[in-house]
Amino acid sequence: MKNKLFSTLGAVVLFFGMSGMAQGTLIGDTVTIQRSMSTGFVSTMGTPVVTAGIGDRVSWIYFSIDMEADQVQVNFLRNVTFGNMDFYGVEVSDLDDDTGGLLTDVTTDSNVTGWDDSRIVFGDDFVNLNFAGLSVGSGSFISATLGFTGGDFVPIGQGEDGPPVDIGDDIQTPVPEPATMFLFGVGLAGFAGYGRKKILK
Repeated sequence: MKNKLFSTLGAVVLFFGMSGMAQGTLIGDTVTIQRSMSTGFVSTMGTPVVTAGIGDRVSWIYFSIDMEADQVQVNFLRNVTFGNMDFYGVEVSDLDDDTGGLLTDVTTDSNVTGWDDSRIVFGDDFVNLNFAGLSVGSGSFISATLGFTGGDFVPIGQGEDGPPVDIGDDIQTPVPEPATMFLFGVGLAGFAGYGRKKILK
């Protein structure tokens, strides 16, 4: 009897532990990294497959870019002042996490004087980081954390049966995985308690 109880509790603990593992990630995806200027110059730096660690690093003379599960890390390699134009920076595109989620939020951390989030432009699957007019030195960095919607969904009006419809900011909110696993675990515990009560009668 005790073995069944411990087995049931073990299953509940396992499901709670697994709930933290259901997060979207860019690991394994191929992304495109380009440097560009508002004058029309665009140069592809690389199309790395995102890995854990620095195996996906692409570099240029002034900076390197490392992709992580949910981050774009720009490390500046030498002292430079970027031209003062509308745009001088990098674009990382083909961003979609492994759940098919769309890019909905980008926040940054940086030690570069003059950097703020107004220098970020992003869409469903790309992010632009604008270095125009910034002075950086070796050891300077910009780390952009990417937020994705969870799971696959098709916005209203974009299915097979209708024309595209402008839905504005009406993005579906994902169901948090930990809450789902908690409810599942409570249900399992309830069934275990009910079964035990029935056996004892």
